[in-house]
Amino acid sequence: MIAQSSVFTEHLVPAETLRVATPSALVECGLFIFMAYTMLGGAYGLFVNNLASSVLVLSFLLCIYEVGVQALRVTRIIAYPLACGVSYTFIQLVFFDESLTDAIVPILFWMMLIFLVQMLALREKFLHRFALSMFLIGLAALPYLSFYDAAYATGKMQRAGMSRSIGFGSTNAMGEWYGFCSVYFIVLGIVSAKHSLRALSWIVGTGCFYVMTLSVSRGALLAVAIAVLMASRRMLKDGFIPLLILALGGWIVVELGIFDKTAQFYATRGTEETGRLAIWPLIIESFLNSPLTGVGHAHVGGITARGSFVTPHNGFLYVAQASGIVPLVFFMAYWFSSGRAALRAYRETGPDSTFILPFWTFAFLTVNAGNLTFMQFSVIASLAFPLAAGLYPKASDISA
Repeated sequence: MIAQSSVFTEHLVPAETLRVATPSALVECGLFIFMAYTMLGGAYGLFVNNLASSVLVLSFLLCIYEVGVQALRVTRIIAYPLACGVSYTFIQLVFFDESLTDAIVPILFWMMLIFLVQMLALREKFLHRFALSMFLIGLAALPYLSFYDAAYATGKMQRAGMSRSIGFGSTNAMGEWYGFCSVYFIVLGIVSAKHSLRALSWIVGTGCFYVMTLSVSRGALLAVAIAVLMASRRMLKDGFIPLLILALGGWIVVELGIFDKTAQFYATRGTEETGRLAIWPLIIESFLNSPLTGVGHAHVGGITARGSFVTPHNGFLYVAQASGIVPLVFFMAYWFSSGRAALRAYRETGPDSTFILPFWTFAFLTVNAGNLTFMQFSVIASLAFPLAAGLYPKASDISA
């Protein structure tokens, strides 16, 4: 319908700039409680049957109640991952009769989290509150850090991991958790106007980076390095002082020898074959043999020439082999749409625009090194931030 001219014409605004009601602080608290409980509840002896799922579902329903029908506009921008989840679930139930607990419930939770985080990403400064919650959870998990001996063809070394009662207890998941925190604080230091805040952010970021290196996770190390490189353009524009602070901090770290031991571990593991290059061709062949439905969640993986069973260690190959071409196309479209929005945000000058592409890059690289990494909180949020920035270029115009 074409709007007619009237004395009220000046009050008309384009449809794309209309506001959508955002969730309340209560919904945001629900998300953070869910994160803290699922990651730390087991370690701190706080386990209660169905408590985590209840918190998530209640936060999800409260979010829908608060935003009402206006949520449909936001749902449109996450249509790809929702379609991926629905098609994945349909295939697992109809063609493979997979277990609800192992294969279906995690996907349903993933879809609810995508919706919830995408709505919350519209709240002003949610990016910072989310990253700080990740950091605080990581801080609370440090007492459960432990080391184990790992033997490789090139030598022996110690790797750090968390207690299995911690939600990110595995070695690689631990590296990805603290790697995300490291990226946030390093980028926060880059964008900070105050030199004191910049120095403090880089000190905390270095600490997170050190904990990450204890895992000797090569994927997380590469992801942090490239993500920080993406954000460094801001530093070049800000002049000499930020570069001087960074150079001085780097010199102090080198002189103190903080990373000497972990550098030796990375050197030991540097050329070690993980099995990914051997298994990926087998996964692709399995997918091509059953492109429409895949092989089902329970049969993801393959047997290498050495006779060992190896999972894909790649989110895209995991979705492809488990469920076939349809969920894979939706999954790839999800990443493409978010990546395109991240590139647009990279050219913006908004207060949080510098964070968006580094976060997306970090998420993309880690997802290509793990099976279900795309379900992690940091990855879901890293894809939500650029989509929210694309919907609302100016966060200050959004009602909190």
